[in-house]
Amino acid sequence: MSHNTEIKGKVINSAGQPIANAVVLIKKGPALYQDIAILTNDEGLFHLQDLASGTYTLRVNKEGFISKVIETKTGVPTRVQIVLEKKGT
Repeated sequence: MSHNTEIKGKVINSAGQPIANAVVLIKKGPALYQDIAILTNDEGLFHLQDLASGTYTLRVNKEGFISKVIETKTGVPTRVQIVLEKKGT
């Protein structure tokens, strides 16, 4: 199993502003990579590295926003942008 891929991304709101301290959780992936969570930085960026190639399901949460689930495939460096909508809008 190769561990040389990564998922980089940015979490933003509907106005395009970065969301800091959002939780990015690997909900589903190759067996060794489930239930791993990281926080976005002040610019809304996150970086999951040294991953096995495959399909990953990410869940992104931040208080005051509606959680979002996305699926992405790795094999080459992958970049994603995730837009969270405010609750109650």
